[in-house]
Amino acid sequence: YLKQNELLFLGTGAGDWINGDGIRYLPHRLCSSVLINKEILIDCGPHVFASANELGDENLYSDLKHVLITHRHVDHFNADNLEKLATQKKVDVACDKFTQKLVKNTDNISFVSLPMFKKAQLGDYEIIALPANHDVRGGGRNASHFIIITPDKKELFYGLDGAWFSNDEWMVMKKHKFDVVVLDCTLGNANDHRMFEHNNIDMTRAIAAEIRRQDLLNPDGVIIGSHFARTLNRSQTITKQTLKRFNVIAAEEGMKIAF
Repeated sequence: YLKQNELLFLGTGAGDWINGDGIRYLPHRLCSSVLINKEILIDCGPHVFASANELGDENLYSDLKHVLITHRHVDHFNADNLEKLATQKKVDVACDKFTQKLVKNTDNISFVSLPMFKKAQLGDYEIIALPANHDVRGGGRNASHFIIITPDKKELFYGLDGAWFSNDEWMVMKKHKFDVVVLDCTLGNANDHRMFEHNNIDMTRAIAAEIRRQDLLNPDGVIIGSHFARTLNRSQTITKQTLKRFNVIAAEEGMKIAF
């Protein structure tokens, strides 16, 4: 199979980077989304095609097989964009039933329901969905975090939108040794009520330190912060420097991580 896996960051911003049909801030971030081995898209939000345009790759999604939706908030899920992706080829879409109802044209889409805490097979990949500490109002379960195991047994944890892990989630994570960990870093230095659903930098630092202390990260593994709010974080340069001090990489659009 692949000699090396690739994680591509399509967007690294929170919901306040949505501005009409595009971005009006420079330097800017797009709404958070990643592509794994060009086969798995995590979150099909409002900017997935803007990402392809900025990368100059009109064939970015030509090998896409699976879409994982963390939750249906508008910065993470856009039904029109999902339907547009599915006009190009058939895709499996893992999401809850409430998100499914938002999709009008289901041609070429096969919906998959992932059980919480249990390993599920999605094509060549194994997926474990975990409930995040992030409420999705209007019915349905909380947002999902994902453990993704590649065909060559590399492990990635994707944990955007959510604050402290529940003990149940942490107990599952402790059974794994990760090559890549992606953590929520929405709030910057904010210390208000939003930290019950998102991490600030101090929380990200504490979680990253405990992941390392508990030996959940492979020796050459990396921890990455993403989902930065425009109105709560300082400049990208300062954010990058701040996270680097405790050995966390600040995600940027177009950044590739080989693992």
